[in-house]
Order: sequence, then C-alpha cells, then structure tokens
Amino acid sequence: MKRPITYFAGLAIALFSGSLAAAQTCHSQLYQHTPTERFVLDGAVAIDKRTNLVWQRCPLGQVWNKSTSQCDFSVIAKNWKEAHDSAPEGWRVPNLKELASISEFSCNFPALNITVFPHLENWSFWTSTVVKRLDLDTAFGTVIGEYPNRAWSIGASSGVNLLDYKTDLKAVRFVKDFLPETK
Repeated sequence: MKRPITYFAGLAIALFSGSLAAAQTCHSQLYQHTPTERFVLDGAVAIDKRTNLVWQRCPLGQVWNKSTSQCDFSVIAKNWKEAHDSAPEGWRVPNLKELASISEFSCNFPALNITVFPHLENWSFWTSTVVKRLDLDTAFGTVIGEYPNRAWSIGASSGVNLLDYKTDLKAVRFVKDFLPETK
C-alpha cells in the first residue's frame, strides 16, 4: 500500500515537535552544579557568589518581568561579531569557561537552573572564545585543524560545547565582573 508523502511528513513533524516541547528533566541523584543558593538574585541580574560574575538573567531580546519572575518577549539571535557589538556598556560576551560555569549538568532541556535563568527555548549561546587551532588525537594519529572563522558556543538544552561558524546566529547572555560598591 502506498502512503502519500504528506503522511510521513506529518508523522515526522509530530514526532519532532514532541521533542521540542520536552520539559526540563533533572536527575536528583547527580551533583547539582548551580544551586539557586549559589546566586544572589536581584531582579534582572544574578550574582554568582562562587565566580564573582554578574549575569543578565534573560538572553538578548528578552526583558525581565518582575511580577512573573520570567523573561518576556523573544530571543534576538546574533552572529558572533554582532553579539559583541550588542553588549551594553559595562557588559560583555562571556568566555567558554564563564558560560560553562552556569550550565546545570544534572538537568537537560535546558541544562540551566531555571529559577536563576528562566529560559525554556532551545538555543545555543555564543562565547567570546575563538577557536584558533584544534588538535585531536585519533586512532590514526593527531589531526590538527585551523579554524579562524569559528568560535565556541554552548547548547542550552544539553550544556554541551559546540564549535560554530562566527556567521551562525546564536543567542547571547551578557556578563560582567562583580564590583562591590565602595563607600
């Protein structure tokens, strides 16, 4: 029996869209990397007491809603250069180590503490870390790759580091160093 192609396309869309709507899953038996207590939550920003970094709780394009404690509006994706150019005064794109420090590896979809960073969309986030050279040891020897047009990002759904072209569109979450007020 022949089935129309729309049947298979519809089936694929139904299966795929179910995975997009997956709720966050956390594994209580794993070490919690980013407990809420690690952060001082001050409206639109979160101060990380361990790293002494101040994070914008909402990605670029979204705005903190004080009454719902959520991020409103849509994420604005930028290429790597635009991400850097979009940083408000005093803020910057985090490096790979900094961005990885807020990943919650005991959770996925997203791999974030959603109390601190209420983000439920499946985006990858730019880092400021460029890829100059990548040496990979394989069964056949060392493979060396030169990647001047690539930078690292981190996938919010899994917390995995990704090697992307700087022209790709990614989400951005800005950071700055915490400078306590002096009297």
